[in-house]
Amino acid sequence: MFILTNLEKRQLLVLNSGSLILALSEMVSIGIIIPIMNLVINQEMLHTPNMLMRLYQFSGLKDVSSFLLLLIVVAIIVFILKSFFSTLMVYVQQNI
Repeated sequence: MFILTNLEKRQLLVLNSGSLILALSEMVSIGIIIPIMNLVINQEMLHTPNMLMRLYQFSGLKDVSSFLLLLIVVAIIVFILKSFFSTLMVYVQQNI
């Protein structure tokens, strides 16, 4: 005899998976702020070999301010998606 029914097992899997995705999105949203702040403070950072320089070259943008704007827009989109997903997870938790 099992403690959890099949429905409860599926619900537990959904909650655990959602919590993992939410935790990863929190890390990404926090981690995206640091490169943006570093770039605002020191724009010469784009000319030193690092991940940000490779991303800048990959974007094809020629202006540092355009690249900075792109990073800010991406950060805003990440925060909005994270907020929607967080709201969805709260809704799922309340209705299970």
